[in-house]
Amino acid sequence: MLRLKDNKARFRAIREGHPGSGMLPDTSLSDQDITDVLAYLASLR
Repeated sequence: MLRLKDNKARFRAIREGHPGSGMLPDTSLSDQDITDVLAYLASLR
């Protein structure tokens, strides 16, 4: 399981993917879209 400690690492994982995990890079989301998704996920905690 991939555990990321901060939003910078989470952002990078979404943008660049994670080799060997099946998580492919996402180039369809803007930087703001990714930031918004991370903020939303943080609000669910």
